[in-house]
Amino acid sequence: MIIDKLLASAVKIYLRSQVEQVKNLKVKIKAKDRQILSGELPQVLIAANAAVYQGIYLRQLEVTGNNILLNLPEILERKPLKLLEPIIVNVQALLTASDLQSSLASDLFLSGLADFWRDLRSQQVTVSQGNLPDDSAITWQQIALQDNVIIMAGNLENKQGKDIELKITTDLHLSDPQTLVFTPLDIQGIPELSSEKLQPLKIDLGEGVAIANLAISQNKLFASAEITIFP
Repeated sequence: MIIDKLLASAVKIYLRSQVEQVKNLKVKIKAKDRQILSGELPQVLIAANAAVYQGIYLRQLEVTGNNILLNLPEILERKPLKLLEPIIVNVQALLTASDLQSSLASDLFLSGLADFWRDLRSQQVTVSQGNLPDDSAITWQQIALQDNVIIMAGNLENKQGKDIELKITTDLHLSDPQTLVFTPLDIQGIPELSSEKLQPLKIDLGEGVAIANLAISQNKLFASAEITIFP
């Protein structure tokens, strides 16, 4: 059909405008002509390699969306593609250790690390009865992956203005589809925490995310999840 190919091309143009880099971008639309003309898409499949979104590197990405409503009349007038209603998409993503390393230059990725450290700091200050440095004092330099283990390393400026090496080693699990659990936690470089038996750190991802699978093997991280996308 011609209509689905034209719309797939429009979706490709939109997606390319949202990323800094992408390879082998494929878009497949499963819909009848009358459905497309009304702006209703029963299913859209998207696959890509080596995608970079806001500085975050993704080795492989597959996205499936169902029951999508678009502003088709406006698209035909060469206006930007827009969603008319929220949709739930299934996302499968693969990242390597080198992807995570490259993502350390991303403000979005660093914001996630800052949230991680803030949550860790607010929880463990009670345990250690100390005043730990905030995230602005950390320069993250390396992320490594082993089986179910993440290793984060960087330089930390302590209260005396001296740089010390910070190393966090932790397993990563799911306690439920919306909650990441980092445990056990081993922190080297901060005396207040190095000798502590730290409590598990739980991070709530919010109602818009439901992770079905999360696996870390040597140098690779795979995740599949349902994500709600709002117009």
